[in-house]
Amino acid sequence: MFKRHENVSSQGLLARVTLSVGAGLVALGVGGLLLAHCGVAIPGLLTGGAPVRVLDYCSGQYPSDFAFRLVHQLEGEHQALLGQCGSEPDEATDGGDIERTDLDNRLERERAGRGTMDISLAWNTVDDLDLFVACPDGAIIYFRKRTGCGGELDVDMNVHDRDASSEPIEHVVWTSPPPAGHYRVYVSLFARRKTDAGEFVPFTLQIERPGTEVERIRGEAKTKVSNGDSSPPRTALVTEFAVE
Repeated sequence: MFKRHENVSSQGLLARVTLSVGAGLVALGVGGLLLAHCGVAIPGLLTGGAPVRVLDYCSGQYPSDFAFRLVHQLEGEHQALLGQCGSEPDEATDGGDIERTDLDNRLERERAGRGTMDISLAWNTVDDLDLFVACPDGAIIYFRKRTGCGGELDVDMNVHDRDASSEPIEHVVWTSPPPAGHYRVYVSLFARRKTDAGEFVPFTLQIERPGTEVERIRGEAKTKVSNGDSSPPRTALVTEFAVE
């Protein structure tokens, strides 16, 4: 009797182990279906169509507004510390490869609005650059939140492969006087199409604002250093200015 009881217990233990392993394999399978590259997606077999991405956490995705504002705040404190030490932050070279008439023609081509303050970003590749403007009140104007502090991103180009242009432009406009305060302008290389990884994409930034001459800045955007690098896009401060 004792030996038979021991045999039954062994069989029960084996059954429990088998069930646990099976459940683990099922969990891994479901996780594999949900886990997409750099995110979590609901498989197409559950949605009846293409997979639906519900979470992004790396390559080619921007952080939330909260994270961006945190970086913005920390960067401001860093610049203040540099000023106390007598050092100056790196700045882009003045000038630009894209002439003002060419830039204005692109704005007209895209039917951009013109206002009391205009910030334009132009470049000459089919890569996707993005323009960010940090407002005095902490709002961030960019492609996911196109309005803030009276300004609007009314032109956003090279978002999709099918309509990528080799003469793109992005534009933020204020049709009424912009609020007083400190503004910062950032540029990010969101997606490469033709430019090799590790290479810079030259751009021209033009700022037209009340009571000042037109400011033109030439810069270079860069993100991944190799094809295997999954780091997020680099959003670099290009310039900052005050409106009184």
